[in-house]
Amino acid sequence: MSAAAFADWAKNPAWASDPVAASLLTVVSEWIQDHKPDIAADDPAAQLVCFEVTRDSLLAGELGPVVSFTKTAAHRTRSATIDRAALERFITDRHRRMLGLPLRAGPRGCFKAGDY
Repeated sequence: MSAAAFADWAKNPAWASDPVAASLLTVVSEWIQDHKPDIAADDPAAQLVCFEVTRDSLLAGELGPVVSFTKTAAHRTRSATIDRAALERFITDRHRRMLGLPLRAGPRGCFKAGDY
């Protein structure tokens, strides 16, 4: 999801040029790709999850996943460092179900027939 599309969905034009929003979109997209590598880039569920997690993270403000933030007034420099582990707090069971991810780890085994 692009920052412009995100700002349009959120009805907040200022987020289109916000570097924190762009960084959060990238991190959330990478998290989705890491957990479901075969998902299409235009998957509607993935776009909705990306939107909701990014929106909720931005609305959390100082309690969100941004660890450090640098802002320079002259010549306008802004940067943010995002803690991926803190971002995962905003990914709910509902989001996992939307992506088709299991909520809990299930038992796995590989046993030969007759070897038990």
